[in-house]
Amino acid sequence: MLTLLITLDCVRADHVLGDQADTPALDRFRGEAVTFTSAYAHSNTTLPSHVTLFTGLLMPEHGVDHNFFRPTEEHLFLAECFRERGLPAAGFVGIEFLAKLFASHLDGGDRYYDLPKGRLMRGLARRMGVRGQRRGAAKTLESALDWILGPSEGRGFCWAHLFDTHQDYQAGRAWRRRYKVPEEPSSEPLDRVLQKEHLASLHPVQGERHPIEYYPRLYQASVSETDALLGLMFARLKAEGLWEKALIVVTADHGENLTEHGVYCGHPLIFDETIHVPLLIKFPGGEGRGREVALQVGHEDVLPTILGCNGWPCDRGRGVDLAAVLSGAGGPARPSFAFHNRMYQASVRMEGATWIENLDLSKVEAPLLYLYEATGLYDREGRRLDDPALAQRLRTTLSEYLSRSVQKRAVPVLEDESIKDQLRGLGYME
Repeated sequence: MLTLLITLDCVRADHVLGDQADTPALDRFRGEAVTFTSAYAHSNTTLPSHVTLFTGLLMPEHGVDHNFFRPTEEHLFLAECFRERGLPAAGFVGIEFLAKLFASHLDGGDRYYDLPKGRLMRGLARRMGVRGQRRGAAKTLESALDWILGPSEGRGFCWAHLFDTHQDYQAGRAWRRRYKVPEEPSSEPLDRVLQKEHLASLHPVQGERHPIEYYPRLYQASVSETDALLGLMFARLKAEGLWEKALIVVTADHGENLTEHGVYCGHPLIFDETIHVPLLIKFPGGEGRGREVALQVGHEDVLPTILGCNGWPCDRGRGVDLAAVLSGAGGPARPSFAFHNRMYQASVRMEGATWIENLDLSKVEAPLLYLYEATGLYDREGRRLDDPALAQRLRTTLSEYLSRSVQKRAVPVLEDESIKDQLRGLGYME
C-alpha cells in the first residue's frame, strides 16, 4: 500500500475550505476523502511542525523548537516505521534548508534533490536576489511520482513538501493574471507603505516597488496553482491504478497572516490564521468518502492514523487514529495546544476559545514586541473575550500540560551558516 503525505507550506484552512477558496482539485479530492474542518497545527514554524507530524509529539516533548536544529532518526519516527518493516520511504521538498535538515535522512542522500548545492552556486544565487534555493511544486511532485512509480513500486511511504506558497510566493503568469497581481511598480518602496498601514513584514521587502495588494494576491495565485498541480498528480495515481488502495494525507505545516494582527504576509503568531490548517485524508478503499468532521483534531493525530491504517500500533503522544473518529470511537473533544517558535508563546484551543500565554519574550527584538498580544483569552477571530471562568479553565489546562511535558534539547543547534543565511533571507529569525 502507498502512504502519501503532502504538506503545503503556509496554506491557511480558509484558502482550502472557505468561501474564497479557489482549489477545485482539492475540492474534488475532498469528495473522495474525509475533511477535518477543525484541524490545527501545533507550531507556527516549518521544522517543528513537521517533527510533530513525524513523531506524534508536540514541541515541548520532541524538543525541536525552531528551524536551526538538525533532526535525528528519532525525529523521523514515522519514516523509520516503514523502513524497519522493509518498506521504502523517501521525501521530496521544495526548499534546500528542509532537504538538508530533514528529507535527505529519509533515503540516505540528496539524489532526489536537484538544486545547486555548491557553496559557490548558493553565493551567486543570493547575490542575484534568490532567497533560498527552491524547487518548484511541479518538479517536486514529478520527482515524487517518479519514485512512487519506480523504486517504490507503489509501496511504502512518500512525503512531498511544496514550498511555492511560502514568501516569496511562486505563481506562473497565467495565475498572476487570474488574481490580478499588480505588474506596475508602486511609487514608493513597499516597506514605507507598510509603515503607513502599521503593518510589519518579517521578510526582506525593503525597497521593493510593489503595491500593498501585491503579495496577498500572489499568495492566492500560488495556492491555486499548487492545487492544479496536485490535481495532475492525483490523476496520474488513478491512471496507474494506485489510487483506491492508497492512504493520502494533505495538510499544511502552518498557515499565514496576510494582514491580520499587524502582520504582512508572514506567520509569526499563533492565532487561527497561522494555526488552523487544512487536513484532508483519503483512506484506503474510500472509507468515509466525502464526510466532513468538525471534531477538533491536530497534527498529533496524523502519526497514529498512518500507523493504524498500515496495521501497526502506536504508543506515543496524545494523538488518536482518526479512522476511529469515523466509527464514533474518537472520544470527546480534546484541547489543542500550539507553541510559538522558540517557545515564546503557548496556546490552548478549547470550548470555542483560545488562551494565549506569553512564556518568554525576552529574546524578541524590541520593534517586534507589539506583535505579541498580551496573555489572555481570545475568540477564534483574535478578539479579546471577557470570561474569567473559561480563561481559568484553559490556563489550568495549558499549565498542567506544560508541567507534564519534558522540555529538552534533543539535538544540537545547526551550525551550517549557509543554511542560516537562507533562513534569514526567508524571514526566519534565530
